[in-house]
Amino acid sequence: MEAIPYTEFEVQAVAYMLLKRAGYDAHGEYVWKGPKVQHTTRTGKARTMGARFDLVILGTKQELLLILEVKKKEQAVIGKLGRYSSLAGVPAIGIRGMREAFEVVEKGKPYVL
Repeated sequence: MEAIPYTEFEVQAVAYMLLKRAGYDAHGEYVWKGPKVQHTTRTGKARTMGARFDLVILGTKQELLLILEVKKKEQAVIGKLGRYSSLAGVPAIGIRGMREAFEVVEKGKPYVL
């Protein structure tokens, strides 16, 4: 019998549950609204630069501490980490597959202590 592959949602759900159990203020599908920036569009209006992150950990003042990008496969390449980190000004780490989801608390500790 073949193993049923996990979905990205399932990997994300396990990581979220473990972070919550460990006492972290974790949030899924977090919409981050960045600073207003001037775009060179035809209107020239200022817009908010933002993003939607798979998982985040917030601090006691609801400040963003850590971004977690989740992929369902262990072999996945996560190219967004550098862009997310520079955009939001906080560390971003990848969670690749269910094995890493079960290690999320240890993997994230250095960034949120």
